[in-house]
Amino acid sequence: MTLKTFRACKNLSDLAHLLRVSPKGLSYILYKIPSHLKYTKFDVPKKSGGTRTISSPDRRLKFVQTRLAKLLYACQREIVPVENNTKKVLSHGFQKKRGLSIHTNANKHTSRRFVLNVDLEGFFPSVNFGRVRGFFMKNRDFQLSEACATVVAQIVCHDNELPQGAPTSPIVSDLMARVMDVHLSKMAASYGCKYSRYVDDLTFSTNLAEFPTALAVEEPRTGTWSAGSELRGRIWRQGFALNDQKTRMRRRTSRQEVTGLVVNKFVNVRAEVEASNRVLVHTQVKKGSCFLKDPKSGATTPLSLEQLGGRLSHQFETKAARHNFMSAREFEKAREAIPKFYRDYSAYIYYRNFHVNDLPTIVCEGITDAIYLKTAIRVLHAKFPNLAGTSAGKYVSDVRFFGYSRHHTAATKLSGGAGDVQHFVKEYGKIVHPFHAGGQLKPVIVFVDNDKATNGIWSYIKEKTGSKTPIDGSDPFYHIERNLYVVAVPGKVGGAERVVEDLFDAATKSMAWEGKTVDLKQKRGHPPAKGKMSKERFATKVIRDQRDKIDFSGFEPVLEAFSEIIDIKLAGSK
Repeated sequence: MTLKTFRACKNLSDLAHLLRVSPKGLSYILYKIPSHLKYTKFDVPKKSGGTRTISSPDRRLKFVQTRLAKLLYACQREIVPVENNTKKVLSHGFQKKRGLSIHTNANKHTSRRFVLNVDLEGFFPSVNFGRVRGFFMKNRDFQLSEACATVVAQIVCHDNELPQGAPTSPIVSDLMARVMDVHLSKMAASYGCKYSRYVDDLTFSTNLAEFPTALAVEEPRTGTWSAGSELRGRIWRQGFALNDQKTRMRRRTSRQEVTGLVVNKFVNVRAEVEASNRVLVHTQVKKGSCFLKDPKSGATTPLSLEQLGGRLSHQFETKAARHNFMSAREFEKAREAIPKFYRDYSAYIYYRNFHVNDLPTIVCEGITDAIYLKTAIRVLHAKFPNLAGTSAGKYVSDVRFFGYSRHHTAATKLSGGAGDVQHFVKEYGKIVHPFHAGGQLKPVIVFVDNDKATNGIWSYIKEKTGSKTPIDGSDPFYHIERNLYVVAVPGKVGGAERVVEDLFDAATKSMAWEGKTVDLKQKRGHPPAKGKMSKERFATKVIRDQRDKIDFSGFEPVLEAFSEIIDIKLAGSK
């Protein structure tokens, strides 16, 4: 157990070995680097106005902090194993890998008569060196030795506080606030309320006819609310303080929000945000740029593609949860209209990945094919310099693979598999037609198996190109239209089928991991045969992780085709 191993550390040397760094190197970072050189400070604007000071750690210190943060997150998973029951979670911040987010936080407070939000003042700065050291020594889950707790505090603190910008600050503050969470949750329950926290934002909600005065009281003349004395006292006793200017109470007759999300009936985004996003994405794909207007000043600010994508992804994550992330294709099968926010996000995904893609983009039939190709390119990049190379001694890929994330597969009709890819090839012209002129300067390469499932693609290419000769996927590549190309697994002879795993030699296909060999007959969506590993496990644990032992020469014709396509100069869309 990680927690037990951490607790066994007695001094700096023990902790250094646990973090897989040298004791001498850790000592140098903590005691030899001057304090003023350990961090670089800069200000960033807040959404609410003003600025926030970010302290970016020196790369050597950041490396150690990243290792320590990973260790502490592992300890947290042992202390609070919440993966299978998020309803009982108290803190939802900094834990996306555990399925926790502003959405799970807001979901605890839907359909309530009262929703109270209070904010903690100076969340990170209020946690100082002495508090961190004392916590890791006295907390019953850690109980570290004095020497080890001191080193931990020295790693995570700067200028006697948790620096905003250090990778350790989120997890340390969350661990230390857990005692407060437990106290406040019990207090809330005793008054018939629910409680949750997202970083420094605390929320209480209830369906009682009157809101408990121990938690918050209303000023009769002004209608403003302030934290109750009992709530304020409990927070103070845990070493935190409230920011009274951010206390907000909302009844169900008004718009209730938790961490920026509407919770009156279900978790949702604001109607004006959804309307704004629709205009933004439409303007972007039609004109090539979009601007966000400040409702107060009227000033406009250009929005980058990444910022627009972030807004749309956040909206999709929030709203699609009500549909259980049902895919666009499933809506069609059920003969239901695809929601507008699905179509908005789909347009952005297609636009970003295929119209204004800054790198050649490869679309595979599934994630395993992508892993095979990424690994082959990495191993063979010296032979194919336009696919990848090195910069400052680090490997850099010069191609991008379309990712089958949950958002992508739900919003678009691309979720992997021969059928989806075939549909994508046939509908490509319609997909990119609405986009503005001047895009499609980088190729989109569809890589497919050469089996019965792709016969429809060859028929379509023959019809589309008007070819007089048979098309069966045996050519190095095919240009379909615009910037779209298709490359099939090479080596097809006669009617024999070829799949991507045929590019590996017999020795590779027989390699084992944990005593299991790959089930090459595994069908999509089905478990592997008994005693066998899945293709996905084979791709990660054998092909990717043991790449130095594998012969990738069978992939050279594929990478050669990719290289030839990339060398073709595209004129761009009109």
